[in-house]
Amino acid sequence: MAKAVGDYSQGTYSPIVRKFMIGASIARPGILAMAPAAGNAGIIPCTTTTVTNTVGLACDSGTYTTTQTSTGTAAFVSCIVNPHAVYQYRMAGSSTSGAALTNQDETTGSAGGTVITTGATWTGTEFDSGVVWANGGGVNANKGQYRKITSTDATSGTVTVPFDNAIAAGDDFLRAPYWILDPTAKTIQFTTLLNEADASIAVGTGAAMVTVGFRLNGTYDSYVLACSNDHALNIATL
Repeated sequence: MAKAVGDYSQGTYSPIVRKFMIGASIARPGILAMAPAAGNAGIIPCTTTTVTNTVGLACDSGTYTTTQTSTGTAAFVSCIVNPHAVYQYRMAGSSTSGAALTNQDETTGSAGGTVITTGATWTGTEFDSGVVWANGGGVNANKGQYRKITSTDATSGTVTVPFDNAIAAGDDFLRAPYWILDPTAKTIQFTTLLNEADASIAVGTGAAMVTVGFRLNGTYDSYVLACSNDHALNIATL
């Protein structure tokens, strides 16, 4: 599930947690909650492509009901409300939480370390302005390095800053539609369960989130770090 791992504006992270009445069921912890709109009785969960007036990351779950009972009906959920909280999302290879990222196997090689050529399209789902990193396969002298994708075509992605070493046929790479503080890539689309990032979608698709970092590893354990780009406590929008 998603979790808060820091505060972009704090040297020492101290999560601020508040309880809110809910206006729709929040199924599980690790889902971003939004401020209530007209007609909502309380906070509501984000959707796969929308998180506006962010309240914060849910720490627990709650079931919404309008049925009157003698024990009380109002349900509350605790949320981490830091306006600059950094949220960590595991990158999924589809809209299904837990799905693996897809290895991109180098087919040609690039002596200058700038072109990753694979059998998969880079424009059918647009990855221009996303991130690409060396994962493994062959010797892969660049393993652990990442670069911004600055142009794409049907079979390849190009980086402006070369990888330190030549790219060899058989090297494996991973890619995702995010880049740090890039206005083109300032979105994250969530998986169906709303607790991971769907990394199979095009750059610029999804909810208003700004990428602030990565934890790039393999197909099952790579993460994007992001802050809300539309928080309810942002003074400029109050």
